[in-house]
Amino acid sequence: MKKLFTACLVSITMPIYAQTSSGRVEGQVTDDTKKLVEFANVTLHREKDSTFVKAAITDQQGSFGFENISEGRYFVRVSQVGYQKFRSPVFGLNADNKSIKLSDIHLLTDTKALSEVTVRSNKPFIEREIDKIVLNVENSITAAGNSAIEVLEKAPGVTVDADGNVTLKGKQGVLILIDGKPTNLSTNDLANMLRGMAASQIEKIELITNPSAKYDATGNAGIINIRMKRDNKLGMNGSFNLSVGQGLRFKQNAGLNLNYRDKKWNIFGNLTQVNRGGENRSVINRKFSSDGNIVSTLTQRPTQLPHFSSQNLKLGVDYYLSRKTILGVNLNGVFNDIMVKATTPSDSRDASGMLLNSNVTSNSNHDKWKNYTLNFNLKHTFDSTGKELTADIDYASYNQQVIQNSTTETTYNPGQALTPPYILRGDLPSDIAIKTFKIDYVHPLNKLSRLEIGAKSSFVSNDGNAQYFLKQDDSEVIDLNRTNHFIYHENINAGYLNFNTKFNKTGVQLGLRGEQTIADGKQLSTNATFSRKYFQLFPTIFVRQEINKNNELSLNVGRRIQRPNYQDLNPFKFFLDIYVYREGNPELQPQFTFNSELTYTFKQQYSITFYRSRTRDIISTVLIQNDITKVAAQSQRNLNNLETIGYNISIPVKYTKWWNGNWYFENYHNRYWGQFLNGEFNQQLTTCFVNTTNTFTIGKSWSAELTGYYQSPFLFGTFKILSQAQIALGVQRQLWQRKGTFKVSVSDPFLTQRNNMIVRYQNLDMTLRRRLDSRFVMVSFNYRFGKSTVAPARRRNGGSEEENRRIQTNG
Repeated sequence: MKKLFTACLVSITMPIYAQTSSGRVEGQVTDDTKKLVEFANVTLHREKDSTFVKAAITDQQGSFGFENISEGRYFVRVSQVGYQKFRSPVFGLNADNKSIKLSDIHLLTDTKALSEVTVRSNKPFIEREIDKIVLNVENSITAAGNSAIEVLEKAPGVTVDADGNVTLKGKQGVLILIDGKPTNLSTNDLANMLRGMAASQIEKIELITNPSAKYDATGNAGIINIRMKRDNKLGMNGSFNLSVGQGLRFKQNAGLNLNYRDKKWNIFGNLTQVNRGGENRSVINRKFSSDGNIVSTLTQRPTQLPHFSSQNLKLGVDYYLSRKTILGVNLNGVFNDIMVKATTPSDSRDASGMLLNSNVTSNSNHDKWKNYTLNFNLKHTFDSTGKELTADIDYASYNQQVIQNSTTETTYNPGQALTPPYILRGDLPSDIAIKTFKIDYVHPLNKLSRLEIGAKSSFVSNDGNAQYFLKQDDSEVIDLNRTNHFIYHENINAGYLNFNTKFNKTGVQLGLRGEQTIADGKQLSTNATFSRKYFQLFPTIFVRQEINKNNELSLNVGRRIQRPNYQDLNPFKFFLDIYVYREGNPELQPQFTFNSELTYTFKQQYSITFYRSRTRDIISTVLIQNDITKVAAQSQRNLNNLETIGYNISIPVKYTKWWNGNWYFENYHNRYWGQFLNGEFNQQLTTCFVNTTNTFTIGKSWSAELTGYYQSPFLFGTFKILSQAQIALGVQRQLWQRKGTFKVSVSDPFLTQRNNMIVRYQNLDMTLRRRLDSRFVMVSFNYRFGKSTVAPARRRNGGSEEENRRIQTNG
């Protein structure tokens, strides 16, 4: 290993070209009005066979240059949106003429291209790329007015239950990124954030099931990366959108995007405001047995009325210090105000169905949280060969304040006097701070090979102080059995090495990532402590074989980790009613997964993938029940083992000139086994998933879309989630030379989007039926304004990819 590392360092410092000549070609690009043209694409070609040699982008002065060019005869091609393409006369480099400065290049305006630049892309909603599946959200009619979580529900292989648990191909432990940054939120708070995020702000969603060593090793099921929209046009540009809808409750969101770009500066920002009401109705039945005979039942009928109010602000500045160096600053702010009111009637009956007692719990949870993230970034390109250095410094702050009020009143208790109401109040503040430092370097070894190397350190602190109070005789007393103060610190240091090469028709990428984790937690109320310290290696292998023009095979293999969310380690209790509460688990261990995939692609469109994964110490949500008190604790446990074997098929179809479709099929088998609650846990199930998207072009200004999916029952740890299905349809009209777009869509018109589940293990026998506010009509309008000259977009992911995802708050 030491020899390999030394060899890599030597290869970085050695000259990479052995040519004796070091020719240079430079020039300047202007338009037909003599105005400098920046961000134009310039490519260098050999005269003999038009072979591509190198590429460059013009800077703010319209200048470009190629270095280390060997002797020969060449020409250049220049292109930029809004202009006609240009080809230079042939020129030569030799020993007597090693430097060429081309005559000024003038691009002629292409009026037809300018009129068409705002035309919406015809990309399908679902695309299959070599290493990921892409959902083009901005092109979807039925996604208009939806929230991000509602768009995810339509993604192939993705399942989102009513509590916000996300699985990918039946596997838990998905890393969800926003523009490459983790959200660091718990399951519930991540779901709330995605419900407060308008789909109109999303450009696309990427599903990456087996990432390379460059990514954080977390997320055993892979990565879901939500890419937000960002304007990349020159001058002043922007867009405005507004959506209103009605289901069981009213829904509305609005957004404004602004972008200014000139020779030295790129300033961008967006503001999104969301107000969404909802109504969820459930029926929960639990059976209690003794010696195999049912002795009593408990039936609960909760009705939840959530309301989400969210403001999202993003500001950023890029400064072009020189043609090779860019400095950037990004500031993101999220301000959520979430109120959930719930009423839960509970009836306890004996085996014959006779009512034993009943009560009603009224809950209100008011959740306010603020999130600020600040990113400083640098990008430096050393030369035209592709040597590149990027660096990020990130700071993120999460502040949450949850106020919980719960009142339980006994409504029926024969033979006994009715007890006074049980009144519980919770004050649950939480503060999390994250600092990350990240550096990446790309070094081309030759025209077909490159080396990538990088390092990252993150530092996390979490302070959660859960205080509960009981009301007694018009006064409050602290409930010491529920109150808890938890402090957690974590440091992760990582480094990676990626080697990419291609020979003949075979491409290979080999990667190795090492991560060291140091963590400790303490409960101040009990002085209980725990600590973790471990180092793990995560290798990755990618092989891509081009058989011929139409056929291709690819293989990827990798190892990944899933660490517990920060607050999942905190044993505080969050009460839903007197019978159910959530609780953390300080004994949680990280889970490790080995993934492998084999993909065959035909004509770069049709694909079939076979995959297998094996997870050790799988982290899963479980219920632990006390048969005497009938109280169930929802917690996280390590369930030993999970194996997933399956395949998926992607088929684009062009039915007619005006009707295009895409079909996605998936079939997988999940098996959980191991020890749980002092017993043998062994469950397995085969699941089928089908997703279809259809787009219709109706004349020049009208279009329509029809989407739908079906998923058969699947396993989620100890839970069996029953079948789900949904369709959505919408129409769209382009207005005002395609600057305006009007959309109307209907989601789940037949109310097939249910969230029903079963738990049957040892003393647990529970069924849950839940109806969501999934049927609604949305009306949306979008207007784009500003210039149409496009420049290459620069998107910064920052360094806090994993840490922001793992934040667990109390709501």
